[in-house]
Amino acid sequence: MNGSVYALDHGISDFAPGLLELAWQQPVAEIYRRTGLITQKPTAMCGPTSLALVLRSAGVPAEPTKVLDDTPVRTFFGARIGGMSLDQIVEVLRVKSGQEAAALRDLQLDSLRTELQRVNDPRYRYIANFNRQPLFGWGGGHHSPLGAYLPEKDAVLVIDVNGRVGPWVVSVPQLHRALDTRDPWMAKSRGLARLELSKPSAGNG
Repeated sequence: MNGSVYALDHGISDFAPGLLELAWQQPVAEIYRRTGLITQKPTAMCGPTSLALVLRSAGVPAEPTKVLDDTPVRTFFGARIGGMSLDQIVEVLRVKSGQEAAALRDLQLDSLRTELQRVNDPRYRYIANFNRQPLFGWGGGHHSPLGAYLPEKDAVLVIDVNGRVGPWVVSVPQLHRALDTRDPWMAKSRGLARLELSKPSAGNG
């Protein structure tokens, strides 16, 4: 199913077959493709892998096994045994990029759509912290970058760092349901991490 358009909960079953490729043609998605896609290795590496993918796309050299070095986030040989929270993702983005980063929680559906208008803007990057269960019927908390927003389809490209799944397109209401869940370890809602760059980035290659 790698690289598929998922008809999650039948919400996007009527989308055109070329939707995934259309998403990859958007400006920020093209940057991710050009700077290279990477997938997580150990199970709990979705956070560091997402961070490395985003930072590389912004012109900051980064490796999943080292991206947490010299940050307040504690690791065991570069890995987070219990995963990472949304706040920790934001903290690492801020430290490693030297740019503004923010956690966006408890967004209403219309507010989420407004925020997603920036996903195609090279001045911004987003990592979604969501629960897989409402989408796939399996799994739990996960992190992956957002690569494109297709307003005419009310859909988003998620660049899933789990290599068994790969990138997928989901309707905004379905993404909202997955974001609007609780992180039991932090007793806080999941949501989006937003990195704001001081100038548009075309990546590092």
